[in-house]
Amino acid sequence: MQLRNQGRQRYTYKSVINVFVFLIFFLSCSFCDARLIPPVKRHKLFTETGTWTATSSLVWITLCGGGGGGGQGTQYNSNLGRSGAGGGSAQCVINYLAVVVPGTSYTITVGSGGTGGTGVDPVNGSAGSNGENSSFGSVVTAVAGTAGGASAWNSGTPSGGSAGNSGIQSFFAFAGQAGENGAINAYTGGDGGDSKFGIGGAHASGDNLDGSDGGGYGSGGGGGGMGNPDGTEGGNGGDGMSGFVLVEW
Repeated sequence: MQLRNQGRQRYTYKSVINVFVFLIFFLSCSFCDARLIPPVKRHKLFTETGTWTATSSLVWITLCGGGGGGGQGTQYNSNLGRSGAGGGSAQCVINYLAVVVPGTSYTITVGSGGTGGTGVDPVNGSAGSNGENSSFGSVVTAVAGTAGGASAWNSGTPSGGSAGNSGIQSFFAFAGQAGENGAINAYTGGDGGDSKFGIGGAHASGDNLDGSDGGGYGSGGGGGGMGNPDGTEGGNGGDGMSGFVLVEW
């Protein structure tokens, strides 16, 4: 009889522990579902700036800034020259849960991508331009990537654009990727940075060739190639790609 009671006690303790573990697992999964897998009924994708009027008190926001443009290459002269650097990609924020006020209109800002460096001065290449931030009102912002650099044909190394990373810092925010530097005495430029939603533009792969545009939301443009020995300017940088804002409720 005593052995039987001890067995029942062990069984009871084990059952309580199992129930406790199950509850922890269930609650944690429910939390993950609420944050990462929104129970979406409606959604609106913004690829250009606009406004959105809230009809629910909870929204899930996914957004990405614009990527930076790639830098232009320089001429090749007296055995010296530079290729352009790649633009940096933008920060992206995925399924950010926010509390909003029903009936209130929110400004949705979609960041443009930066343009690639261009010019007709064969001696000095032109840097690209920075991308622009994307945001949902003042609630959340995804920071843009910056431009790929350029330099004079006989000095410096063009620096790759910086990655967007100074916006909201949370589990749901993903930093961009810096663009690759340009090169000294090389025809190939630097690649643009990849974003969570796109591949960076490829570098120019030969003399006087242009870098490629970014290949998806928030990606950076590729750097232009160094010019050929006849004194022509280097290839143009590729454009960075614009961002987007997705609202789900």
